[in-house]
Amino acid sequence: MLKKLTMVLLVAVLASCDKKDSGKCSNRVCTEIFASVGFRFLKQDGSGIIVKNYSVVNQQTKDTITIKDTGTLSIGINELRAPGYYTVINDSYKDKLTEAGIDLKVSGTDSLHNQTKTAIVKVGVDECGCHVKKISGPDEIKFDN
Repeated sequence: MLKKLTMVLLVAVLASCDKKDSGKCSNRVCTEIFASVGFRFLKQDGSGIIVKNYSVVNQQTKDTITIKDTGTLSIGINELRAPGYYTVINDSYKDKLTEAGIDLKVSGTDSLHNQTKTAIVKVGVDECGCHVKKISGPDEIKFDN
């Protein structure tokens, strides 16, 4: 009787396995980290600069990606600020990205000299679609003045 019960339970457990979901991410759980990709605008001396008309545009769809940003980065309890730091994209957009990535045009204008600088940053998601990541492109751009 015990052998029959064990055999029935074994068959039930094996039958409950989903054979279709055998990929490398099938049992992976995403972390609670909220990831983002950032970019810095710099003065000629290398210090950060807050820009006007900051924008991020998807080069394929021409859609503007809007993330509320102040041009500063808060780090930790002491509120250390990094002037000129802007968020290009974050995990709130991860469902719209693929692992292969998309090109984003990042633009900002130096309000003092009215000079606009742009860069192309390629972003995507990690192999399991948990978090955004930068694939290629610069981390920063310097104004000429």
